[in-house]
Amino acid sequence: MNKQEPIQYGHAKTKALIRQQLQDIDRAEIHAKAEVILGKNIVELQQAVAAQLLTYEQLVAFYLDRIERSIELNAVIEISPTIMAEAKKCDQNRPADPNLLYGMPLTLKDNIASVGMQFSVGTYYLRDFIPLKDAQLVTQLKEQGALILGKANLSELANYVSSAMPSGYSSKAGQTRNPFGPLTLTPYGSSSGSAAGVAAELSVASIGSETTGSIVAPAAIQSVVGFKPSQPAISAKGVFPLAKPLDVTGPLTKNVFDAAVIYNAMAKKST
Repeated sequence: MNKQEPIQYGHAKTKALIRQQLQDIDRAEIHAKAEVILGKNIVELQQAVAAQLLTYEQLVAFYLDRIERSIELNAVIEISPTIMAEAKKCDQNRPADPNLLYGMPLTLKDNIASVGMQFSVGTYYLRDFIPLKDAQLVTQLKEQGALILGKANLSELANYVSSAMPSGYSSKAGQTRNPFGPLTLTPYGSSSGSAAGVAAELSVASIGSETTGSIVAPAAIQSVVGFKPSQPAISAKGVFPLAKPLDVTGPLTKNVFDAAVIYNAMAKKST
């Protein structure tokens, strides 16, 4: 396979925002939570919170710390500036029987609109564009209590720039790297950052998109679950299009159960 170039842009800004939000956090205490977070599905994470082994604030802090320490993967390229405050609010307002996605931090491929974060589709030209409205699928995830941790890198314009451009490269952020073989194995597909982030456990899960292979290919090579739903199942409102008759969005997760939970939260509501 072609060796990927170690090109990365904007990571200093990402690290600075993480450090700002973690300045009052005991990193050693957060690192000690690894055993109740890594490899766990959504139900197990919620059980850990219910048993007071974990808080949503600690869960978000754990992922932010892990993103900073894995910054060379270039998988997560934007961080919500309010994510820690949102996590604290989840702890304060946790219902007795929360939805499965309540307090769960997810990332979005950067062709999906989320208020308060850049929506670049991987392009340098749109690097500072911030949407005023969430994509419909993001609205539905938030209604279930999910937290939007940040944005995942992608192949620029969903891999529709050049046949010679490596998978996972964007002029906005540079090259995503496959955690199983950085600079050796391709991350494949335009949802490369979403798959890399899940493989490296930088969030509970990520939402990607596919036109022809952009969920399933990066999921396969990075050993995560990528679910490509049928075309009309999830609203495309607020998702930057490539080929509307073919475009779909879907979850990339550590396991099949989580993929089903997230899909059901995003799927169009019956009328």
